[in-house]
Amino acid sequence: MSRPRTLISAVLLGVVLPIIVSSAPASAKLIERGEFHEVFTGVIDDFCDVPGFTVSFEIVADGAYSLTSRGRDGLVYFMDHTTSWQTTTNLDNGLSVVDKTRVVDKDLHVTDNGDGTLTIVILLTGPRPCTGLTARPSPATRARSVSSSSSTTPAHPPIPPTTWS
Repeated sequence: MSRPRTLISAVLLGVVLPIIVSSAPASAKLIERGEFHEVFTGVIDDFCDVPGFTVSFEIVADGAYSLTSRGRDGLVYFMDHTTSWQTTTNLDNGLSVVDKTRVVDKDLHVTDNGDGTLTIVILLTGPRPCTGLTARPSPATRARSVSSSSSTTPAHPPIPPTTWS
């Protein structure tokens, strides 16, 4: 008797399960995918608050990003993979430090706060070795709140992972 029951169960699973799975809504919808290449250059006077210490910098960033809509509210999730090379040069002696960064920036959870803002928990991780210095990978997870007028507006567009002020 258990053999016919097993056979009936197998047939039902073979027929019913594919119908249920194929009718399930997609969990994520790709909105946009792209690649970028950016170059930033400049000069910083009084670098590190040291009077008279002037450096030049060049940042070259290459990466790929994607925006997907997830969940029943269609909130936008962002992800990028960026590699950047940041060269800082002491203008007095011509010596440079090169900081190569590979970063994964990925939204883990997006919450609509109901007041026109979103709370986004992100994973921002990757190694950051500096030429001539000892460095270790620095994984981090942090939360940030951003303002958005539309759920289809990217919460944070692709930009290099490190900026200079």
